[in-house]
Amino acid sequence: MTTDLPPGWVIAHLGDLCTPRVGKVVPAEDDARPYLSLDNIAGEVGRIDGWECASDYRSQSVELSPGDIAYARLRPYLNKVARVDREALGSAELIVLPPSQALVPKFLQYQLLSSRFVKFAQRRSTGDRPRLKWRQMRHYALEVPPLAEQERIVATIEEHFSHLDAAEDSISTALDRIEVTRRSVLNAAFTGQLVRQDADDEPHTHTHTHTHTPSDLPRGWTLTTLGKIFEIVGGATPRTKEPVFWGGEIPWVTPEDLSNHDGVEIARGRRTITLTGYESTSTHLLPKGAVLFSSRAPIGYAAIAAQPLCTNQGFKSLIPPEGIGSRYVYWYLRYATPAIREMASGTTFKEISKKRMASVPFVLAPSRERERIVSAIEEHFSRLDATDYVLSTALEQIETTRRSVLNTAFAGQLAVARRPE
Repeated sequence: MTTDLPPGWVIAHLGDLCTPRVGKVVPAEDDARPYLSLDNIAGEVGRIDGWECASDYRSQSVELSPGDIAYARLRPYLNKVARVDREALGSAELIVLPPSQALVPKFLQYQLLSSRFVKFAQRRSTGDRPRLKWRQMRHYALEVPPLAEQERIVATIEEHFSHLDAAEDSISTALDRIEVTRRSVLNAAFTGQLVRQDADDEPHTHTHTHTHTPSDLPRGWTLTTLGKIFEIVGGATPRTKEPVFWGGEIPWVTPEDLSNHDGVEIARGRRTITLTGYESTSTHLLPKGAVLFSSRAPIGYAAIAAQPLCTNQGFKSLIPPEGIGSRYVYWYLRYATPAIREMASGTTFKEISKKRMASVPFVLAPSRERERIVSAIEEHFSRLDATDYVLSTALEQIETTRRSVLNTAFAGQLAVARRPE
């Protein structure tokens, strides 16, 4: 923190400028007041995305009033700070700072959203469920201008943010359109509308498929089910408390490994298992070219095995027979994922069983047309992915610019519009 402050600015600790509201209440069964949970607060931007009803909660809660600043002390890296505009109740994980004579409420909110405060909070909260306590928070030192200057700084911040919000909305809309286009490409691909049909293409023939051609499919296409074409294979997890089962040479993949995985193929996950671990479970060694498909938590991650590997029980993987390319199957599963999710069952979490996975419809185009379909999909997706990357990078830059605006403002270096004195 700089000590070369503009005239009229002072350095003070948060605890000297405001005092949190104390006391908690348990909502009554007929309490109709709005309720602010941590999930209702958007991280980084200080926006309340909705309210719940207090009567739905039976736990200790804080009272909220217009002008309060509600700071989410749980997991401070999520950076959730809201300005309250109504009488309400809220989660006990909120530190509530009522209006102070020394601070404009929005000025305080933007201070708590700044990257400098987030770093301060993270250094003082540890554990699996880190929390920042008021006795720690009160020692945060901030640079405080006169109230009129605070108002001008807030107005200038919000002018900058309004431009950033407009840009963010435009980029988000463009990203949504990209996702719609991806779905359109896949829908066209597997209804015979993406590539040309060739009368010389020979229909696919495979023994024991029991296929037929509905009237809405192109000539030479056949409709069957996954279970009539593919071997469907599950996975398993060796006992985690047995060190001898882990750290070997056999790749072992979980849905989490696919959650941030880029690319069609995967060679290994975060962990490996030993031969002893492999033999201790019912997991299978999938061959290169098998198509992994996560069947729960969540349903729909897909990848092609780049080498022999195993999975945990969160997969229903497909082993293609000779003559059906893995990439065609991969893209088909991407196309069919919404329908597969609809077929899933379960209360705690949805899962697609092996039996239901086997009943999923599967369309087969003629062999050479399948090659053209895969090539066309990947050409389209390559362009869409490149545009997605550019737009996503722009979104990240917007967040960086937001932080820069706040940091500059609270160093007294942000040009502000001066009102006539």
